[in-house]
Amino acid sequence: MTDPVSPAMLFVPGSDDRKLGKIPELDTDAVILDLEDSVAVSAKADARRKVAARLRAEPRAAPALWVRVNPADGPYFADDVREVAGPGLAGVILPKAESAADVARLDALLMAAEAGYPGVTPARIVATVETVAGLRAAEEIAAASSRVAALGFGAGDFSLDAGIDWPMEPDHPLLTAARVELVLASRAAGIGAPHDGAYPRHGDLDGLRAQAAFARSLGFGTKHAIHPGQVAVIREVFRPSAAAVAHAEKVVRAFAEAEADGRAAISVDGALVDYPVYQRAQAVLRAAGVAA
Repeated sequence: MTDPVSPAMLFVPGSDDRKLGKIPELDTDAVILDLEDSVAVSAKADARRKVAARLRAEPRAAPALWVRVNPADGPYFADDVREVAGPGLAGVILPKAESAADVARLDALLMAAEAGYPGVTPARIVATVETVAGLRAAEEIAAASSRVAALGFGAGDFSLDAGIDWPMEPDHPLLTAARVELVLASRAAGIGAPHDGAYPRHGDLDGLRAQAAFARSLGFGTKHAIHPGQVAVIREVFRPSAAAVAHAEKVVRAFAEAEADGRAAISVDGALVDYPVYQRAQAVLRAAGVAA
């Protein structure tokens, strides 16, 4: 199940009543209601109840609501999934995914819970790779379920597991290599472009922009936000510019006319346009939400 348009996704702690109440006012495409790292162990059960109530509340149209559950090998996972699955849930962020079995377990729990809500739209999955073991199994994770819309990358936890400090420079060689592996695994599985994890310095928008731009250059589709002020930067980096959309429309229009005339190699603005260039232009229009 691919997700061609990667939205701006903003984390909101599932235990914070004030922030949960502000969700309808947020200018973001999707919210990730967090039950994992931003919630203390003592507050896990209460946060789960609050998130479930928010999912069932009206109206629930925008922004789309996702939930980051706790890891599949922990004591909170099954209860998290059972309680949040159903109406209002767009998808689940699975943290620290390390195997296809982790995804399959989530899929099975979602399927069982959704059976109690006839007609509900099946929840999608973003499986986040945050360990070396998860990276080694990335291809299997990506292909483990038709629900998997994308992989995610958690640089903070990955750095900890790999035994290095969490570097803020975007082109650190180890993290670059890991990100490239996730892009290739995603393409091999035929799913959407991977999601880059959060940039922790929420007041440093230039640093965020640099990291996001580097991730985009590698083939990532979006980056998750931890503060509302980060959303506009992420949109700016990952959504095609007006100039890129206009050029893509020109390419698509010219190539379609040429193809109808029996030609599949033409020049547009002094550059060769063939099938790969045409298909890339179509992808730009899809990413911008424009009919190709």
